[in-house]
Amino acid sequence: MIVENNIRLLKNIDYPLTLISDNQEIQEIDDNYDGLNTLNNLSFSIYYTFQETFQEIKDMWDIDLAKDKLNDLEIILDNLYDIKEIKMNIESGEQDPNLDYDDDKVKTIGDNNFNDLYDELCVRFDEHYDLIHQKKCQSVLFNSFTNFCKLLLKSKNYLYNHDIFLIDISIPNMNDFDNETDNEQEDNEKEDNEQEDNEQEDNEQEDNEQEDNQSEDNCDHLD
Repeated sequence: MIVENNIRLLKNIDYPLTLISDNQEIQEIDDNYDGLNTLNNLSFSIYYTFQETFQEIKDMWDIDLAKDKLNDLEIILDNLYDIKEIKMNIESGEQDPNLDYDDDKVKTIGDNNFNDLYDELCVRFDEHYDLIHQKKCQSVLFNSFTNFCKLLLKSKNYLYNHDIFLIDISIPNMNDFDNETDNEQEDNEKEDNEQEDNEQEDNEQEDNEQEDNQSEDNCDHLD
């Protein structure tokens, strides 16, 4: 809850500063506040907010939500850069962008300490920006590999049986096909045997007829 509130306030930060830091929590000042409110006073809260958000992004699997978090941090970094580069007149304390940086009475809102913090946050932002893209690539590769494996599992039903399907013979019916072939062979053998028997009978009948005819001839000669 603290981080979300800090992000909301930092996304709208402007100069003059109207925010103060209470440990890691950022609050808006009221009209009765008469203390100092500088970027350095906000440093710890800013660092805490970025650190917690970076950890959230690192642990997130939802890439879109992680990108939204990162976009919020980018807006804050842009705001902080605009503020820290504002030039001020040391004597008057007023903003005077027309002064030259060589003027010894001119300084920027952000001092060296805050600039170092800002540079560190920018480096870590770039690292997590790259991390988001790596996660996106990993997600694409993982989904593609998963779909490829599903395709292989599905294709096993078709890889080795396409020729059989073309002639309308399935594996479970192969035994029936073999049985039909055996039956046809038996029928052919039976027909061959019947044909041989018939031929043998015909031959015997012819032999008998020939014998009868010879006997009759012999009888006629005897007469």
